[in-house]
Amino acid sequence: KSNQEKIAKYENQLLNKKTNKEYKALNNEISNLKNENSQIDEKIILSIDKESELKKELQTALKKANEAKKILDNE
Repeated sequence: KSNQEKIAKYENQLLNKKTNKEYKALNNEISNLKNENSQIDEKIILSIDKESELKKELQTALKKANEAKKILDNE
């Protein structure tokens, strides 16, 4: 199950908890899952940024390679 599904399930279960201890434990698990989701989201954003950076580097390298090829072809 995804973290979002687990969070929804646990939030529904909160309504049925009879003791403060059970409620706190479940609430703590929800908090941990939400923190994990935030970390995953951050990794996704960093990966997207890195992909964009690498695409720019690739375009620059391809342009330089094409320029070098033209120079060699003219010799």
